[in-house]
Amino acid sequence: MQLSGTNLLSLTATDLRDMLDQGAITSKILIQSYLNHISAHNRQGMGLRAIIDVAPEANILKLAEELDFERQAGKSRGPFHGVPLVIKDTINTDSKLGMDTTLGSYALRGARPPGNSRVVQAEFGSNKSPDFVAGFSPVGGQTRSAYIERGDLATFPENHESPMGSSSGSAVAVSAGFSPWSIGAETNGSLNSPASRASLYALKPTVGSVSDDGVFKLTDAFDSLGAMAKCVDDLAALTEILLSTVPGRLPPSKISDGALRQKIKGLRLGFVDADQWLLPESILKADESYLKQRRAHYQQAINRMKNSGAMIIHPLDLRQASEYTFEGQSAYSLIRYGQWPALARKYLSTLLNTNIRSLEDIIAFSEENPDLECYPEAPDQQSLIKALKQNTSPELLARAVTAMRKAAADDGLGKAIDDHKLDALIAPTDSDISTVAALAGYPIGTMPLGYLEPSGRPHGLSVLAKADCEKNILEVMRAWEASGFERRLPPPLVKQLTGDLDSSAL
Repeated sequence: MQLSGTNLLSLTATDLRDMLDQGAITSKILIQSYLNHISAHNRQGMGLRAIIDVAPEANILKLAEELDFERQAGKSRGPFHGVPLVIKDTINTDSKLGMDTTLGSYALRGARPPGNSRVVQAEFGSNKSPDFVAGFSPVGGQTRSAYIERGDLATFPENHESPMGSSSGSAVAVSAGFSPWSIGAETNGSLNSPASRASLYALKPTVGSVSDDGVFKLTDAFDSLGAMAKCVDDLAALTEILLSTVPGRLPPSKISDGALRQKIKGLRLGFVDADQWLLPESILKADESYLKQRRAHYQQAINRMKNSGAMIIHPLDLRQASEYTFEGQSAYSLIRYGQWPALARKYLSTLLNTNIRSLEDIIAFSEENPDLECYPEAPDQQSLIKALKQNTSPELLARAVTAMRKAAADDGLGKAIDDHKLDALIAPTDSDISTVAALAGYPIGTMPLGYLEPSGRPHGLSVLAKADCEKNILEVMRAWEASGFERRLPPPLVKQLTGDLDSSAL
């Protein structure tokens, strides 16, 4: 018996693992259930466009059947044997799986990676999500939030309906029940922001702690793959897998299967002043209603943690992202655009069956094929052009990265953590705190905070810790989850699946 769409909205990877272990379901039935649900609401139904590509049904069902036979023979590949996964379309998958790796662009349609990325070798993925700013890509179209009614878009303040960030497909896929969990990527907020708008738990680990073999990225200094999930147990398990993918790196301390404490009591947490930490107006226009609700939810979180026994430092004073400069210009922009062209050439040189080898080639393809690559959501290529025009020397970039690690980590976030003996720092996810974390190379996660009216759009709290302290972040999340916060399933999708006019109560 297949699982219904309403089941898939709430079931976690841990739930599915237990069902598979108990023989209550098979991987083949599980995969067929997900494929049916994706077919009903990815490009049809709610038209979420969270999935850019799915392995051919015959191939994936055959693989699921093989996994079922292995399980019956006692040859499990790991604790989540046979549980599906969505990955971002910047992560290589072997062409034998039957999926392209396009980065969301028609310029790379038909290009073939040399094989699976190391992350995919560690954990099988069956679906791929788009990769473009705010969830748009030429190949995948515009990803939509499962929490927002389509007919109401014009009534919301600008950009409140956006799924937010280039890993939004990975986020919406989980919130919509297309997968129990997913892997996205983040340079600056592109994993955590969409996860917060999908009411998920997510974590970008310490820069350099997850393998980037077979992954397209913008920078060496800021980028990392990371996990998204509906619950902290799932997030910890997938993060543990990711942290085991760098050859020769010491294995992480145990963070899954009950290794996290669940009580807030005893935690030392520093909260920034929420009114001082906002997104730039070019990204999100903050009206008074939004600010009032945001302020109230933030204070409620502080009160809940304080009443549960945490030691709270509030407000914690930190340097704003805009204050981090190098030789008179934005340090973040200098490094982000400066490292991109060389890394693009390095990645594209590994692909087979394509003539696209550089950002210049991508720009030229787009100019020659405007009907394929240029849409109202992405009318130009200014970001790529800016990267090429910057033409920063490797020596200058290296000095900038070194200077920012000291300024943002040693003298910034790290100093605040040490001075106040904090387990973690907390800020609104709707802010540029992710920029400071990127400059420091520190891990940063997000956890659900609440839902904004009238849209119902979720928002979250960012949790930061020092390098290689992912366990601290996960313990704060686990304590928050255990304190009684309940995720709301996306009411518009619940309504379509059940016809329940009172689905907002879910």
